[in-house]
Amino acid sequence: MADPSSGIEAIQRARTLLFVPGNRPDRFDKAHASGADLIIIDLDASVAPEAKHEARQQALDYLRQSPASGRCIVRCNAIDSAWGRDELKALNGLPLAGVMLAKLESAAQSVEAISLLGNAPLVGLVETAIGISRVRDIASQGQCCRLAFGNMDYATDLHLEGNRWGMIYPSSELAIASRCAGLPPPVAGATPNFSDSSALMADLAFEKELGFGAKLCIHPAQVSIANAAHTPDQRQLERARRILEASQSSHAINLDGEMVDRPVIEWAQRLLGKQ
Repeated sequence: MADPSSGIEAIQRARTLLFVPGNRPDRFDKAHASGADLIIIDLDASVAPEAKHEARQQALDYLRQSPASGRCIVRCNAIDSAWGRDELKALNGLPLAGVMLAKLESAAQSVEAISLLGNAPLVGLVETAIGISRVRDIASQGQCCRLAFGNMDYATDLHLEGNRWGMIYPSSELAIASRCAGLPPPVAGATPNFSDSSALMADLAFEKELGFGAKLCIHPAQVSIANAAHTPDQRQLERARRILEASQSSHAINLDGEMVDRPVIEWAQRLLGKQ
């Protein structure tokens, strides 16, 4: 079994997590070659009910044999579904970065998932109104090392029409819950139009403003754009270095005509910590 601490670190530092259907093992290595920080072998939404068992077996075979298994997350079906508990049990002890639990709706579900998984790190995918209403308990009392937003299922649950206004509240709840629980910024949901880079960049900008720190990708073409969006550029890094250098002598300084005090200094420290 992989060291859980290495999986937690990989998950918490990840900028991009790329889905690949669990019943398409021919795509697993191609997904790794995309440049995504982690790949998600999906047993949930992208696999039809009649293919669930086969997909699980193909995922298990790959994880047992591939040297890249330490960069894999498996998305299991909801714990109260017909497949969820059996999938979690089957993954216990395997060398993987972690497990993503679909439609997480309570801290009790994440605790039960860990009891079935063993020590594997858990990513909580919050996708429903019930999950959002309990997300602070999930973050603080559960066993998740990071939260992610299932934006498309959430929109379906609330009969939303596809504009961004309906995503502001759940996104803010995820970001606040993560911060209060000492977790890294949550992972933003998928952009379904993978052929439109401008739509992806608009989503990334919107999500960053709401406090997300990573992106779920559904196609390799999205990975490099999302990685760039969640990587500090040289201008930001240089400014952060100048702020920390200037703050050595004072906790409130004037830099380039702008007052810099504790919150900005902490921003610079976090930014440089991402390198």
